[in-house]
Amino acid sequence: VGLDKRALLMDSSNDPHREAELAQQLVADRVDALICIPVDPLGDFWSAIAPQTVLVSLGDALPAASTAAAIVFDNAAGVSDGLTRLAAAGHHRIAVLTPIGLSTPDRPAEAVVHRLKGELGIHAELHPSPHDVDGAASVATTLLRGPNRPTAFLCLADTMAYGVYSAARDLKLKVPADVSVIGFDDHRVSRLLTPPLTSYRWPFDEIVEEVTSRTIKAIESGRRSRKKLIVPEVQLRGSVAELKSRR
Repeated sequence: VGLDKRALLMDSSNDPHREAELAQQLVADRVDALICIPVDPLGDFWSAIAPQTVLVSLGDALPAASTAAAIVFDNAAGVSDGLTRLAAAGHHRIAVLTPIGLSTPDRPAEAVVHRLKGELGIHAELHPSPHDVDGAASVATTLLRGPNRPTAFLCLADTMAYGVYSAARDLKLKVPADVSVIGFDDHRVSRLLTPPLTSYRWPFDEIVEEVTSRTIKAIESGRRSRKKLIVPEVQLRGSVAELKSRR
């Protein structure tokens, strides 16, 4: 297409202040396009950056900015599907482990859980958790030692699910015989666990194609694209069991 194909990758380490600094630095360096996976999609700095370059967001939309394209992850669909599957398996006490950090319009776990627990007749509660295995294990251990321990966990990151596995092992509980677990993101190691972890996979080939084509289109024509919603694909494995099988 005649475009300069060089790309520069930069990591904000999940720090919104660092994210703002890096984005402003790249714009100052006159990049043709800035593709971001925003830590803070509600940050005021995006509105200042958008007129200066082709701005493409991945994961979350940037409602305060005029982005050239937005490829948004349908997290609500994954959370809804996970809770519905666990409820269908007979689980009525479900713990939802959610990342500590910013809540965004495109990561509405709290709203989805509150809506569905009434519709499904379940007791589902959100519990903020660190992303790392040890931090998630600590949260899961506290819940599993409680008087009304959850019979299932929906973890909004696979690393959190690994923490639940670790906590269950230390408490002499078995997955899924004593506690069912669902993850999110489908890391490669998830299929190697015992039992393999049921999780949600993002269709990366589709995502790469959408990001690439929309970015090139915006650079060449200056036209904006409509928001594209990407739905996760469930990967059913052995970490969920029907509750009645444990009685």
